[in-house]
Amino acid sequence: MNNFLPGYGQADPVSMKKVRRLAAKAERMGKFNFPVQKIVSFSFILRRLPTVFFPSGENARIAKKLAGKSKFKQIQERLILLLLFRNEPDSYYRLALFMPERYERAGEYLDYRQQSYLNFLLNQKIDTINTEDKILFSELCIRKNIPSPQILGLLNPLETDQSELKSHLEGAAEKSGVFFKPRFGLKAQGAGRLSYRGMDQWSIKIGDEEAINITWEQLFKKLESFNKPLIFQENLTNHPVLAEINPSALHTIRLCTFRCKGELHVLDAILRLGKKGSQTDNMSTGGLGVPILLESQTLAAGGSEKNEDLPFSLKSLGPGEISFEGLTVPFFKEAVALGFKVHNCFPEIFSLGHDIAILPNGPVVIETNHIWGDSQEIFEHGLGANRFYIECILNVG
Repeated sequence: MNNFLPGYGQADPVSMKKVRRLAAKAERMGKFNFPVQKIVSFSFILRRLPTVFFPSGENARIAKKLAGKSKFKQIQERLILLLLFRNEPDSYYRLALFMPERYERAGEYLDYRQQSYLNFLLNQKIDTINTEDKILFSELCIRKNIPSPQILGLLNPLETDQSELKSHLEGAAEKSGVFFKPRFGLKAQGAGRLSYRGMDQWSIKIGDEEAINITWEQLFKKLESFNKPLIFQENLTNHPVLAEINPSALHTIRLCTFRCKGELHVLDAILRLGKKGSQTDNMSTGGLGVPILLESQTLAAGGSEKNEDLPFSLKSLGPGEISFEGLTVPFFKEAVALGFKVHNCFPEIFSLGHDIAILPNGPVVIETNHIWGDSQEIFEHGLGANRFYIECILNVG
């Protein structure tokens, strides 16, 4: 393989070209099919040229350290990927395509933007509102007898009676704590935890910010300042095997399923591990992604969105630096069955990304997403390596 033009690895070049055209078609359609969306799509390459030539200095230094490639060589390869595969220039670092063995099969990867637009095109059905709205999804789980965290309360800015919400949250906040997040939201933005000590002493933690021993009135004002609907759920407890790795965050399985000719299949699965002190396990907030080997139900080594944490380079996580490589994921078969049960509630949707927590007594589904992106940065392969999945996309698209 020459070191100038990248190849397609295990992917079929013709199929991948068709899939990328589908992604571009979805971008031109836009959510409301405005003419400006088509202009934005057609001008994509021109608009990305500046970002090709001016990469992040930190990213360029990391790539030079790990792959020995000069900044000029990196710019050259980023330009090739933009022109050849219509890839976002930053995906060069996010997917570690600066590593020679990954660059040589760069055509095997769909970047996050392309995958998101494909999901929009293939999954934007009438019933997808139930995946976007966490209240409607919770109600669906109750109707279908699907294990899912109970919603304790809802805050609508300028509408919610604060004394009524307080009465709904006090018991759980004092016992095990309360987790809150936006009713409509992605990547754990606006998520946090509440606790209550009695005597009107509340605490709230959002990211690295924490307020301790404040009154309910002060707490309510902080929650209202988000200016978006919030839902509240009781804190959940990790299965002991997962808690041993790191007890500070609820770890979840991201299970991606897709439907082909009426039958459901697993695309891939990762265990998302929250870093020490984190409120969530999202990779966008610093968490790790660890591939689950589907046949053995065990963990491989993992990676993260940080460029220096290459795929399959991380084998442990603090605070105890306990190794997770080779660990058998508890209740994994049950988690897959749960993901299929959820997906069967949406017969028109091609693919879904389910977030499933493993509790001491089994799995529960936290939420499901029809725009689920991907986690290729922690896999040794790109999505195009799953030829059956790519063929199914083309059949649906």
